[in-house]
Amino acid sequence: MVMSRPPEGRAMPGDDLNNERTCRNCRFWRPHVHYTFIGYCSLHYRLTMEDYSCDSWEQIKIIDHEFYWCSTCKTRIMGIEAAIHLKEGHRVHKGAYIDPDVREELYSVF
Repeated sequence: MVMSRPPEGRAMPGDDLNNERTCRNCRFWRPHVHYTFIGYCSLHYRLTMEDYSCDSWEQIKIIDHEFYWCSTCKTRIMGIEAAIHLKEGHRVHKGAYIDPDVREELYSVF
């Protein structure tokens, strides 16, 4: 398994980002709750950037009675709502990644 960055020349605003074969659109990827450009790959057990890719990429499939995470709205939604969010251009994932060391960030605020 080799993780790689896509070639330069990223998609322009308005392009359909939900059809790219990158981590951000893979069913195994969970975006960080606060920093959505970083996420956790549940297949390879590692953190990756949203624009990385690998040979194990699989399109996310929306199932009506399952929960999903909308990283655009930062909320949990059901499958029926997830389909609507996708049509509106939102980023929908199987779940979210919560960093176990996020408590350290809380202490730095005070």
